[in-house]
Amino acid sequence: MKNIFKLMLLLLSVLPFQACSDDDDEVIATLEVTPNNISGIWKLQTWSVSDETPVVYIEFIRRDRKFKIYSTYNSMYVDVHTGTYELDTDDYGVDYITGVYDNGRGNWNYEYIVKALYADSMVLVADCDDGETQTFIRVSELPYDITENLLPTEETE
Repeated sequence: MKNIFKLMLLLLSVLPFQACSDDDDEVIATLEVTPNNISGIWKLQTWSVSDETPVVYIEFIRRDRKFKIYSTYNSMYVDVHTGTYELDTDDYGVDYITGVYDNGRGNWNYEYIVKALYADSMVLVADCDDGETQTFIRVSELPYDITENLLPTEETE
């Protein structure tokens, strides 16, 4: 009887250590979708509808809820689009971002679901049938080749 009691005591003292594991994946906390958390400059890293990811940077300006999109998608120059953005959460807790271009260019093509927002990356999914997905990484500033190759305008000529 003593041996059984000792064995049970030994098993009970060893079992709690079996539950702990060193190979647990590190959990990276998502950020709340707010103008403060998305403000800054983001570079398009991947785009699900194209094998080649175009050069696109988007800057979200928190104070005025404005954006600037820098793109070489259809040009050898960097085209800049500006406007305002809105963040919204639907009844199911899904966060959306929408935008309206300045100069009467209209709305963004889609509303985008903010699928994930981290300190250094963000995943947007178009609210459409094909579910176009864009992954952005946060950058500290626009690179020189973007700022030096802006599309010529009347102001810069």
